[in-house]
Amino acid sequence: MAAATPLTEADLPLPPDEFAERLLADIDAYIDEHGLAQSRFDEVLGEAEMREGLYTRIYNEITAIDLSRRMLDQLDGAENPQAFVHLLKQAEDEAKHARMLAHRLWNLGGQPEQYVERTADSTKEIWALFDGLDIVETAAVLQCGSERMAQYRHEKELVYYDEETAEIYAKVIAPEEKFHAKIGESLLRTLCVDEDTQLRALRTSREGRELIREKHDKGIRDAFKRA
Repeated sequence: MAAATPLTEADLPLPPDEFAERLLADIDAYIDEHGLAQSRFDEVLGEAEMREGLYTRIYNEITAIDLSRRMLDQLDGAENPQAFVHLLKQAEDEAKHARMLAHRLWNLGGQPEQYVERTADSTKEIWALFDGLDIVETAAVLQCGSERMAQYRHEKELVYYDEETAEIYAKVIAPEEKFHAKIGESLLRTLCVDEDTQLRALRTSREGRELIREKHDKGIRDAFKRA
């Protein structure tokens, strides 16, 4: 990821395309600075560890379905028909990911229906961040933040998964998360057109990524260590 020119609130407002590019560069710089593109694991995960970790992965996918729906509710589909269709596709993708991971967990001897109680509180606190956010703020944190981080990490972490789980991520989840990140980029360019929307996107992105860094890694590590 290339070095970025720091984006400040004093720079706003910017032309929408320039704002989107600079915010994405700002996010990439943060990912580089804090090593968020690196694997959180340093050894191959055992079957029990993989099983426990999948509960959190399923929780994330199911929660993301609801977030996609909320964004659809807030989007003016008449003005943004392509974005409307893309968000429908994202909701469909998240449901498919949850189903595939639940099936994999079941094959590993787990009980997918227990995904809520088997997910760490730190992970649930991340998703609580999205309560009350509008579509601009959600896009800045979700697709352009956590989805963007995930797409960099999958390349590094799949070698630590069992073969079947790694195949699900490599062939299905990782490519579709890249598409979700692109949806977020498109929403930034379409919706962040004035100082107010750009300021909210920038502030929420920065606040959200700090919480994700603090709690997401802990939640994931704790999930895989409970075995």
